[in-house]
Amino acid sequence: MKTNEEIVKFITDTLQETKSFVVEQSPEVVQQYLGFRITENLIGMITCLSMLLIGVYLILKFIRLSRDSSYKSDLDIIIFPGVALSLVSIGLGFMFVIQFIHVYYYPKAYLLHKFLL
Repeated sequence: MKTNEEIVKFITDTLQETKSFVVEQSPEVVQQYLGFRITENLIGMITCLSMLLIGVYLILKFIRLSRDSSYKSDLDIIIFPGVALSLVSIGLGFMFVIQFIHVYYYPKAYLLHKFLL
């Protein structure tokens, strides 16, 4: 059976090793975290751009079909998703752009805000 002194020494040594590991690895972990957030925001911006293009396509299709009177009954089915998709993608796109700018150009402020607040 281990004595209390041995247990305390083991815990102290383990904590010291953990501290050393964290100090050595923290710059890499921070870089990986920032890289992940940048990639995540880029994927979000690309997704929003794709949604916006689909929405604009539906709106243009609506305009083209509205000139032909035989499609009047189908116009509501086309215009609502186009407008809704465009508006949602613009709103989400702004959010991703702002986050990207924050992470890419101001990484220290982003980390402070994310981890301390």
